[in-house]
This record gives sequence, C-alpha cells and structure tokens, in this order.
Amino acid sequence: ILVTAAEDTSLRLTLCSIDERGRPQLTPMPSSSVFNAGTLRALTTASVTWSGKPSTLVFAGGAKSVLKAYLVTPETMSFREVWSPVLSQHSQRSSRASPSRRPEGEVVEERVMCLDAFLEASSTSDCQTL
Repeated sequence: ILVTAAEDTSLRLTLCSIDERGRPQLTPMPSSSVFNAGTLRALTTASVTWSGKPSTLVFAGGAKSVLKAYLVTPETMSFREVWSPVLSQHSQRSSRASPSRRPEGEVVEERVMCLDAFLEASSTSDCQTL
C-alpha cells in the first residue's frame, strides 16, 4: 500500500503489486481519499494490531495546523480518522506572537513540516481506545 499526499489537500491510498510480467503496477483505490483543511507536507506510518489484525496508522501533517492520524485496515482499505489534536487557534493575532515583525491583526498560521512516529503500548487494549 502506498500513501500519497498532494497539493490539492488530499491523502490517497494506492495498491502496489507486480503484474504477470514482473513489472510494478499501481492501482489507485477509488474510495480511499480524504481531504484536509490545508495542504499536507508530512507523512509517516506505524504498524499496529487493531482488533487482533495487523493494521497501519498514517500520521499526516501540513498547513493550517493539520495534524491527524488515520487507521487503515486490510479489510476496508480506507482511511478512518482516529486522532486530531488542536495545535493552535487559527485566529491568533501576530500582536501576541511577534508584534515587532508583523503588522497588527495579521493571522499567524502553524504548519507541520516534518513527522515521525514512535508508538509504545503496554497491551493490545491500548490500541482499542483510539
């Protein structure tokens, strides 16, 4: 499975396989796209066990303070949002953030530019709470 992020704010799944001649083949999964508030700039994944089955958590981050985690299971081959923290208020005014550098009233935007994931669970029940 290949996870891609695009400038149109989308996150997509593509199935990677080998055809009968041994050549790589990419098959987009038609119902496996999600769109976000801002352009995605960073992706990372982590393997987890969900309901006793191997699954993948996809973490995506980008513009407009987007930071989310999606669960992808082999059965559904689609994204299920399971986590999305609030990074900042989009309406923060620059007078609070850096008054000497920005004009009064300019909106400050946080952007996620890099991600890495390290998961630690003491038991499989930890993943059930997602």
